[in-house]
Amino acid sequence: ILINGVNWFVYGNTETRPWKIGGNEIEKQDRHIKTSTPIYGTVEKVVVNVGETSGDITLNSIKLSVANNASFTNSTNYDITDNLKANKDYVFQITPTENAYYRITYNLTVSGSNNKYYELKGAQFLGTSASYTLNVSDAGFATLCLPYNAVVPEGVVAYSASENGEYIRLTAIPDNTIAANEGVVLKAPYGEYSFTSTYKQATEITD
Repeated sequence: ILINGVNWFVYGNTETRPWKIGGNEIEKQDRHIKTSTPIYGTVEKVVVNVGETSGDITLNSIKLSVANNASFTNSTNYDITDNLKANKDYVFQITPTENAYYRITYNLTVSGSNNKYYELKGAQFLGTSASYTLNVSDAGFATLCLPYNAVVPEGVVAYSASENGEYIRLTAIPDNTIAANEGVVLKAPYGEYSFTSTYKQATEITD
């Protein structure tokens, strides 16, 4: 399969979506998905989310393997085994790696019936954290547009803007996260404020 220009091999069930696992009484089975070509650039954080359709399934571990070759010889492995839950982001903070291959493996136990399964819901590969310092004048307002999702720092309120007749309506942005490539209006006291990149999803501005 091709995802964002990168080819992936998937291993598991021989059904249409083989990165799912489910069925009757499966004891500690592995399923994995791996890149067949490198992900270029420097990656220092990988965020993985595995979801489930229903109960009677136990997620035992999620493992990220990083290697400089497609056969994953001498790969560096990162494991998460504690308090695993479905539909939750798990963050692998890795040694910054350039142009590497990645394999995501999850191990689970199924004690229920058919039509219950886990599946890989998504993975984000994030580079070195970015940060931008904004100067707010004594007017108390500024505008900003960044090429990455960013956290709104303490003391700042971010707004989207929309037309409202002869006026502009400002609406506070939820979750204190600004979406990439979207202009916002900021309200803050005079001073300098740092906007740091984040892996968290941001609500896109629709108007």
